[in-house]
Amino acid sequence: MKLKKIIKHDEGRQIWRLLINQKNQLLVEERDINTKSVFYSLLDLNSKKHLLKSHQFEEKFWIGIEAFTDDVLLLHKFVKPDMPTHKGMIAYSLIDKKVKWENERLQFLFVKEKDIYCFSQKFEAKEFYIIDLASGEIKEILGSDFNKVNKIKNQIDEVNQSAGYIFPESLHPIRNENAFNIVQKVTNKYKVKGSFDALEFKGYIFVNCHTENKDGTLNNNFQIVDTGSNKIIFEELLNKKVNSIFVDSFFIKDDFLFLLIEKSGVNIYRIEI
Repeated sequence: MKLKKIIKHDEGRQIWRLLINQKNQLLVEERDINTKSVFYSLLDLNSKKHLLKSHQFEEKFWIGIEAFTDDVLLLHKFVKPDMPTHKGMIAYSLIDKKVKWENERLQFLFVKEKDIYCFSQKFEAKEFYIIDLASGEIKEILGSDFNKVNKIKNQIDEVNQSAGYIFPESLHPIRNENAFNIVQKVTNKYKVKGSFDALEFKGYIFVNCHTENKDGTLNNNFQIVDTGSNKIIFEELLNKKVNSIFVDSFFIKDDFLFLLIEKSGVNIYRIEI
């Protein structure tokens, strides 16, 4: 197996979210809590170019992502600062690099192809709508039939579960006996603290673990283990001298490996086997 680093992204701000669309474009949401600023970068994994870099909207902080499609970034505001309730929708065109439409009355539910399912909160119930993703125009009024809307949402969730993502899980000495024994053997020279978070991919084990330093702090280490030779073939330090155990430090999407570095960075590798 070969790993080819294609992108290193680190603007020194805490990464909040990573989203990938069907064009293999990576959207990075970064937040600076001190200055109350949110930034968005869009990277093309194939060309390795920035399509957006540290982009900000008119609302600098109280804004967030609802959905990310091939052509549109759909955002929301908040009813009140510091409150989690979303307010309205803003559609930003990734083609034209500008806001195409806004709707302050309807609340987002989910996207199905070119349709946005959303709702308006009435006194006793929700009224559901379908609006056009490109124009923001209402295409259909669904009334208050939440069973129909839930059925469509469940169908979309089933499709998304098989969208090429592989996330690590905690290795169990019985349920994952073979992988657990291999990882434990190759890391026995380290002073490992906590559990192993790992996934198996095409004959290799991708694993994250923590080792203790002399001063009591922890290093967050990533390794790839060849199950044929039982040897570590790749290592990278993800976080150094931390005081607590980090989880969700890596994942695979199709043939791309994403490593989260020191809260503010992401290194992306193409996996070649």
